[in-house]
Amino acid sequence: MNAKEWGALRNDALINSNKSPQYTAAQLDSLGEGTDWQKAAFRQAAIQNHNLSVLTGNDKTRVAISGNYFKQDGVLINSDFERYSGRLNLDHEYSNRLRIGSYITASQISSNVAPQAVVPALLLMSPAVPIYNPDGSFVLRNLFEGVYGNPINTLKNQINETKTGRFLGNVSAEYKIIEGLTFKVLAGADVLNNKQNRYLPSTVYEGSGLGGLAQVGSIFSTNWLNENTINYTRRIKNVHNLNVLAGFTQQESVTKGSVSGSSGYATDAFDYNNQQAGNVTSINASGFAPSPSSFASRWALRSFLGRVNYGYRDKYLLTVSLRADGSSKFAPGHKWGYFPSAAVAWNASNEDFLSQVKNLGHLKFRLSAGLIGNQQIPSYQSFSQLSYFRYNFGNNTVSGFAPNSIANPNLTWEKTAQYDLGADLGLLKDRVVIAADIYYKKTTDLLLNVPLPSTSGLWNIVVVNGSLSTPNPQVYQNYGAVENKGFELAVATKNLVGKFQWSTSLVYAVNRNKVLSLGDGIDQIIPNSALPSIAAVGKPIGSFIVYETDGVIPVGTSPDKALTPAANKNPGGQQYKDINGDGKITQAGDRVIIANQPKFIAGLTNTFSYRNFDLSIFLQTSYGNKLYNQNRATLELGTGYTGASTTLLNRWTPTNTNTDVHSAYQDPAATISDRFIEDASYIRLKNLTFGYTFPEHLVNKAKVKNIRVYISLQNYLTLTKYTGYDPEVSSNGQSAIDQGVDNGAYPNSKTFLGGLSFSF
Repeated sequence: MNAKEWGALRNDALINSNKSPQYTAAQLDSLGEGTDWQKAAFRQAAIQNHNLSVLTGNDKTRVAISGNYFKQDGVLINSDFERYSGRLNLDHEYSNRLRIGSYITASQISSNVAPQAVVPALLLMSPAVPIYNPDGSFVLRNLFEGVYGNPINTLKNQINETKTGRFLGNVSAEYKIIEGLTFKVLAGADVLNNKQNRYLPSTVYEGSGLGGLAQVGSIFSTNWLNENTINYTRRIKNVHNLNVLAGFTQQESVTKGSVSGSSGYATDAFDYNNQQAGNVTSINASGFAPSPSSFASRWALRSFLGRVNYGYRDKYLLTVSLRADGSSKFAPGHKWGYFPSAAVAWNASNEDFLSQVKNLGHLKFRLSAGLIGNQQIPSYQSFSQLSYFRYNFGNNTVSGFAPNSIANPNLTWEKTAQYDLGADLGLLKDRVVIAADIYYKKTTDLLLNVPLPSTSGLWNIVVVNGSLSTPNPQVYQNYGAVENKGFELAVATKNLVGKFQWSTSLVYAVNRNKVLSLGDGIDQIIPNSALPSIAAVGKPIGSFIVYETDGVIPVGTSPDKALTPAANKNPGGQQYKDINGDGKITQAGDRVIIANQPKFIAGLTNTFSYRNFDLSIFLQTSYGNKLYNQNRATLELGTGYTGASTTLLNRWTPTNTNTDVHSAYQDPAATISDRFIEDASYIRLKNLTFGYTFPEHLVNKAKVKNIRVYISLQNYLTLTKYTGYDPEVSSNGQSAIDQGVDNGAYPNSKTFLGGLSFSF
């Protein structure tokens, strides 16, 4: 909405809430278009990517050295990403028995990060609020009930920078003991050093009540890996192939970090570089004192493994393996998990009765079954943990500790059993290659962070976006089971060969997910009541639980008969379906569960070449998936507190009753309903690259081996009915339950690239 339309909406919301309107007709006209906050914040941004590689060596030694510089300006103002990186590969045959190899890469990353909540603020700021005051200074915040800082001021003046140095390298040695028997040792390390600097000056809303807020944090992480394997390979009478491997691996990770902060500065001139000039005991608007803190965590993994591969006449293949993994993350007596697997295959095309089949390149059938484990949880979750608190006794502040979690002496591995049946087919001298698989996976002993009741007496302290939050305490438990079953198909074809070449690659996948169990007596888990996400037995994990909308409350309906849980029970308010028929809308009886998983996903790549020209087109699609558009849910509240969607231009009024858009009303609580679940199916041009390689007779004169120029489009075209920024978005990262929610997430950007490559 523009400012005038928004002002009329605010008037309606005030009147419908039995209050006086804010604007006269003349004042509404004077509001005009107002501020386009998104236009002021988003921009077209440049990208640079430069690579230099050198390959050299001889029969015994091979060396590869490369360097890269990458710079990307963010689509939000004052956000960017810059990376320097280098890599060294070295492979040396010391003798006929000993071979040594190494891989080393290092990088330095600097970025200015957009504040996490800035996209929601851009959407929610009223267009009637200007960016600048008449004197040229920034307006501090939204002038109405919704308390949001001026996001343009925050983007331009807040410092939020991250610097990361990383070293990743490994060295390996292979020694041939006797013919067919090889011993290999690998040692590797991954070292990460991260520094974060943040300063909220007193001139932005978030820092105005603090006299400026400085925070400096650092994380140092080391992860080392050692692998020791012995491998025996032998071919017997040109009939039997045998490969036997045994090994022991170990891995350990240590992470240490610290955060310091202070506020209450006399000047913003020193930003985060003068913390001693502030006050570390001051309290910010959330009641959180930016006092120093530090942490350390450690985990280790030990593994024994064995594998046997056997082949008979290259027709019948068998693989059997066993892993024993021990993780420090689990409880005593439950640290070790044992994970066997087996696979058989039949190369049918090697059979005599098929060897003469015309146009058959290869035909192979595969069957496999196995068990794998998952340990991806934070460390120390099996122990009862303590948190530091300050207490007041006799007007004196004392320090103490109190439990913030309970022990789980039975915490152990999450296990997934998988079964796969597949076939590979090659036709027309392998101009058509097809691979098809059907699979079934069942995951048991799920590692879920299960909420505990507040009556447990535990207090879970979390800081989100600089604000203190105390959600219900949670504990990791092995709960329930989930199944996944599906079908995967890959087809590669060489459609045309010769001067004009055309090849196609298609990948198609279908997956069906279902929660089988959530533990004894539990049929559903809703981890966050402010989100629609649910894990429910019999439904896909991460489905939505919502009310079903049913138009608006008809004229003549008394408030006590209105079918709505919302505060607006007047005619024109949002009406919902009474699922259980009890004449009222309740959470227990009138919410439905809606699956959000796609019916299928697919990718299609076509590659063309003619003489020195080449063209590659990659299309990606997802069909049937759904997103909960939380941005839209907030923008369609119609309170007049924040910015609003143009959908509300068709809101119910006494003179506009033929609509399903509810009336304006000052109720700031959004009702989670199916109205905001949208079809997020899409077809996206993920990548299009067109290139030209200069003829050799031209470039050889310049003593250059190869010159190629190209242009590339990424995410350039998306066909979708989804009304948000991006149908691929998920605001909650890789969360299994809280997936599919769009709440101010940073969208994918369209990219146009031009490039030039040389080979000497």
